[in-house]
Amino acid sequence: MTKAALLPTPGDPYVLVFWFRFFEDIWQNEIDKLYVYINTPIEDKVFDFMCNYVKRNPKVELLTKKQANDHGVSHTEILLKSKEDLIMFVEDDGIVFKPNAITDAFDKIERDHTDIVASGRGSSAASLIEAARIKYDLDYSGYGDRGPHFWPNFFFAKRTDLLKTDL
Repeated sequence: MTKAALLPTPGDPYVLVFWFRFFEDIWQNEIDKLYVYINTPIEDKVFDFMCNYVKRNPKVELLTKKQANDHGVSHTEILLKSKEDLIMFVEDDGIVFKPNAITDAFDKIERDHTDIVASGRGSSAASLIEAARIKYDLDYSGYGDRGPHFWPNFFFAKRTDLLKTDL
C-alpha cells in the first residue's frame, strides 16, 4: 500500500525548517509522498522561501494559499488532494525522532490489527466527553489528554476510511 504524510502548516519558517530536517534525516523513506500545505498571509519573501525550501525534496507535493485556513479546512483540502492508500496527519510541531516509528504505525493498519493509530483527545464540552465515556464505556484514566476524539497529529488511517466520513 502507498503511504502519504499530510502536513498543513500556518507559516512559521523556523518551525518548518526544523521539522523538515527531522523528516529528511529520520523518516522520509518510510512514506511515498509528503503533502505540504502552506497556508498563511505571511509576507511574500518568507512565503516564497518556505515554498522553495520544501519543493527541493522530490517526495513533496506542495499546496499553497496566501491566507490562513482553519485547521480542519486544511486537513480536508490536503486529504482530497492525496491519492495514497494510507494517510498520516502530522503537524509541524510533531517531530519524529525514532526511525521506523512511522512504518510501525502504518504496519498496524496494513496488517489489519487496527483501523487507526491515534492519540485520544478531549476536545469538546465536558458534557460530551462524559456522555461518550458512559455510552462507550471509555477509560480516561492515565497520563495525558483523554477523550472520545483524536489529535490530528500522528493520526494514521486508510484514505478510503477517511473519505467515508463527513471530513
